[in-house]
Amino acid sequence: TIPDEVQYLTSLEHLDLVGGLLHGTIPDGIGNLVNLKNLWLMENRLSGTVPESLSKLTNLEHIALSINENLTGDLDFLCPIKKFSLQADCG
Repeated sequence: TIPDEVQYLTSLEHLDLVGGLLHGTIPDGIGNLVNLKNLWLMENRLSGTVPESLSKLTNLEHIALSINENLTGDLDFLCPIKKFSLQADCG
C-alpha cells in the first residue's frame, strides 16, 4: 500500500515504486506533490480510480501506471503529459 503520508514529500521530483508488489489504491494526496516530474507506479497490484488530484501535478513529464490490477477512471487529464505508459484516448 502507498501510505497517505507520501503527500507530505512536497519537494519530491521522482517517485519510483515500480514492481513493489503494492496493492490498494493510489492515494489522493499524491496530487500534493507539485514538484513531481516522474511518477512510476507500474508493475504493482494497484486498483481503483486514478485520482483526479494528479491533474494538479503540472510539472509531471512522465507517468507509468501500466501492469496493475484494475485502474479505472477518466484519464483525459493525463493527455498533456509528455510520456505516459497506459492506455488512454487522447484523440
